[in-house]
Amino acid sequence: MSISRFFFLLFFVGYPIMVYLGLRFFEARLVAPVLVLVALGRWLMSKRAEGAGPQMPQAKIVIGASIVLALATGLTNSQIYLEYYPLFMNIAMFALFFGSLLRPPSVVEQIARVSDPDLPERAVAYTRKVTMVWCAFFVFNGSMALSTVLFGDLAIWAFYNGFVSYALMALLFAGEYLLRHRMLAR
Repeated sequence: MSISRFFFLLFFVGYPIMVYLGLRFFEARLVAPVLVLVALGRWLMSKRAEGAGPQMPQAKIVIGASIVLALATGLTNSQIYLEYYPLFMNIAMFALFFGSLLRPPSVVEQIARVSDPDLPERAVAYTRKVTMVWCAFFVFNGSMALSTVLFGDLAIWAFYNGFVSYALMALLFAGEYLLRHRMLAR
């Protein structure tokens, strides 16, 4: 992974904490241009990488949404627009996973085929179920992200979207990993 890709991954994962800290010290209209620049940088990186293989269209939607939300913040000096970003991330991830159920192979199957190109039919059915579980997770997580916006407390928003949601993702990933290995042992 290149340093620039690592930086942008760190930015998008740390977005809630950076927004929280930025808004503690600066007005929303001063935080917004930094977010626009980072989103534009991410967009330019994705354009440059297009020759390297297929790109996830949801990534472009999320980048576009983050630019629009940051611009709205800059124009209105209202932080509320910055808080909607995690919701858009969950919507995009739900669309990606759910779309793959409608047009197989599922996202989880695609990931599984990287290590085992000849998945048996039983494994394909299992990957579809895991993809459905992730869809449910993104609906739940997106609902929680929205509720943290509507609740109106920036600290709770940052804590949930910058820590709790990632901890829940890690638990789901670890739980599925343990279940899969237990099933394989049978």
